[in-house]
Amino acid sequence: MIPFRERTEALEIIARRTKPLALYIYAKDRGAIDYFLAHTTAGSTVVNHNLIQSGTNPRLPFGGVNHSGIGRIGGEQGFREMSNARSVVEQPLGLLDLTFNLPPYSKTYRKLIEKALKA
Repeated sequence: MIPFRERTEALEIIARRTKPLALYIYAKDRGAIDYFLAHTTAGSTVVNHNLIQSGTNPRLPFGGVNHSGIGRIGGEQGFREMSNARSVVEQPLGLLDLTFNLPPYSKTYRKLIEKALKA
């Protein structure tokens, strides 16, 4: 816990250190809470509580930023972080191939576009 007189003083103290794994804000003033949320970064930030984000909550991603770590584990975000999403597009047989309307455009398609723009 580091006491300060002005909000900017607290930001200067935080800026002198590496990015924290967690940042805890204790305040009743909503303006102060919003100020620190807008002007700081951390792996996790907790307002008026402690350790609730420490990797024990399965719904919250846990991890750091810069020196405190890169990436997230836990929760849905952790699942996405550790997964390799793949797009699969399948066109049923017998349907018209609609790739003609994707760049680079054929001469025929360019003529269709010109007619549509003139109309």
